[in-house]
Amino acid sequence: MEESRRKGKKLLIFGFLLLAVTLSVSISLGGADMSIIDSLKALFFLGDNSQEKIIWAIRLPRILTAMITGGGLAMVGAVFQGLFRNPMADPFVLGISSGAALGATIAIVLGVSIPIIGFTGISIFAFAGALLTMITIFMIARARGSLDSTTLLLSGIALNFFSSSIIYLFMFLRYDKMKQILMWTFGSFSTSSWEKLIMIIPVILVGMIVLRLFARDLNGIMTGETQAKSFGVDVDRARIAIILTSTFMIGVLVATSGIIGFVGLMIPHLLRLVIGADFKKLLPLSFMYGSLFLLACDTLARVAVKPAELPIGAITALFGAPFFIFLLIRKKRDENHV
Repeated sequence: MEESRRKGKKLLIFGFLLLAVTLSVSISLGGADMSIIDSLKALFFLGDNSQEKIIWAIRLPRILTAMITGGGLAMVGAVFQGLFRNPMADPFVLGISSGAALGATIAIVLGVSIPIIGFTGISIFAFAGALLTMITIFMIARARGSLDSTTLLLSGIALNFFSSSIIYLFMFLRYDKMKQILMWTFGSFSTSSWEKLIMIIPVILVGMIVLRLFARDLNGIMTGETQAKSFGVDVDRARIAIILTSTFMIGVLVATSGIIGFVGLMIPHLLRLVIGADFKKLLPLSFMYGSLFLLACDTLARVAVKPAELPIGAITALFGAPFFIFLLIRKKRDENHV
């Protein structure tokens, strides 16, 4: 226990230092590169006026959006892995991302243009798609009389395939919209703004607090539903509250930045290998290292092929796909040793 606490403190300090370095590098790179010193001066309004505008109007909103998105996805990933007791679960395991992608696709195909408080029609439809998917999953699970993890998981997988098939059908029927649909599903922070940040920060902050309040319940659920109930955990209540909170967080993040995969798969799993599965420590560390990871990936996406920009989802997939294969092989070896 004491060893785990020490590791947690070391990871926290190391994460802060690495995040500060990555932030300093990221804020200095872009279409108009600056030295780290010049970018930091501009950040504190001590530099050139044009550099200050670049930092405050373009780069800083994008950097903060990437950090909040990465942290939120990693935190929800940690929660889902505990809730389903499956190390290969991530924020999109319930098909919520596919539902959001379907909503965005419908908006693109219909040419919906109804901006509200900085959000485009595509973002609004994506958020609605995430919520409708969650409601449908609960309705399917309720039809079986219980909200067990297996039913929820299978319902999400089924809806995932269904939503994906509809998206492919739209892409085939509206070939002229295919590029726009693909670019959105790959994810990007290029449209980040202070207006969007003002909308997503309260949702993510409240979500973080709620999920942290259920850390004890998640620790109990990790031991098994029967054992958790013997500890006094209301498993169904906890499951509903956690999934609802996670869905709102994912819906807002996906509506802002598109589909970004694998962050919620890798970060919590790697942290769990180091500090164990105590969610009181795992959740805040997942947020920190998720922020760090996605900020680094976005920086790479911005500078790798200048003046063009790589989709952020492609960068995370380069790391995530091999990691997923590693998990499958590791899981198979563990089963063979049992």
